[in-house]
Amino acid sequence: ERYQIQYMSAASGPLYDQSSAAFGLWCEKMNCDYSPMWSSGGDNDAFITNLQTFISQGVDGFIFDPDANSYMRIKEICDEAGVSWMGFMSPAQNMEAEGTPLIHPFVGFDHYWFGQQMGLKMDEWMKTKWADVPKEEIGYISVDYSMADVLHWRTTGAQDAFLGKNPDMANQFFIADTVTTGPTLDGANTVVTAVLAEQTTYTHWLVSVLFDDIAMGSAAALDSMGFTPDTAVVTTIGGTSLQNQWDNGIDDCWQLAMFTPQTIYAEAVV
Repeated sequence: ERYQIQYMSAASGPLYDQSSAAFGLWCEKMNCDYSPMWSSGGDNDAFITNLQTFISQGVDGFIFDPDANSYMRIKEICDEAGVSWMGFMSPAQNMEAEGTPLIHPFVGFDHYWFGQQMGLKMDEWMKTKWADVPKEEIGYISVDYSMADVLHWRTTGAQDAFLGKNPDMANQFFIADTVTTGPTLDGANTVVTAVLAEQTTYTHWLVSVLFDDIAMGSAAALDSMGFTPDTAVVTTIGGTSLQNQWDNGIDDCWQLAMFTPQTIYAEAVV
């Protein structure tokens, strides 16, 4: 018996497109019919409405990348309908309960460890690429989205790892929170530009961020303020869009990514 699988996302972009292609690959190998990604464009009401529509059309199972705050309602609908589902990039948690416990099995990552690796890589970059630059001329920006625990852990991991190696730079470490702008390319551009405009004494910047769109926004902010790959570096978790940039000859301050191929990650989810 073949099962009908639908991928639903709150956002779109290269990362989601490659994820969808990976789901299609594994569904074919696992005797499932796969419907490519449907995106709500950030409209949570439309997400819930279309979930119910897909169920009425006979979809057997779903892969979700929703607004994390929608998971409780999503679980309720899927449980009532008796359909199977898995979250993809963000775990299904009860965001209103203390400790934000998981409400469904999840295949994912240790996001605090992710952050630590970024902080350690920034320490290595500073001490090898900029060995002749006085430490007091180097600033560090960590772009955060404090509303989402799994993303915030990437920030705290980076902060703890970098300052563990460089405790004398605590006053040179700045957190740019996108909680008011949204964790988007434009939001990152706005919050990073604000830090750069205020902290004008630094000649070099280390920047660690949450995912690809924020990396692109941060790099754009650095470029607009006159920084180059020689004087600033951005790293993130992700990298799909960075590959696309390099394939198209774009070489800006976004130089690093911790990349997991979607084809590997998607297998366990499917």
